[in-house]
Amino acid sequence: MTRRALEEVSSDECFALLGQETLGRLVFVGRPWSAAVPVNYALAGHGIVFRSEDGSKIRASRKRDVAFEVGPHR
Repeated sequence: MTRRALEEVSSDECFALLGQETLGRLVFVGRPWSAAVPVNYALAGHGIVFRSEDGSKIRASRKRDVAFEVGPHR
């Protein structure tokens, strides 16, 4: 198994990298569970936007801490 290292990047480089992709994961963090769901996203300046119907993703994001990640999709 290949070990990966974290690399610190500038804010500008981060948004340049985010601009190269369109599929990310919205991660709901917390107890008793954490979950990641795929979302199509776009950038609006330095904001990450995605569209979803007013359903489970939106309801869950209002009640939990969330993170956003982009990386290898398997």
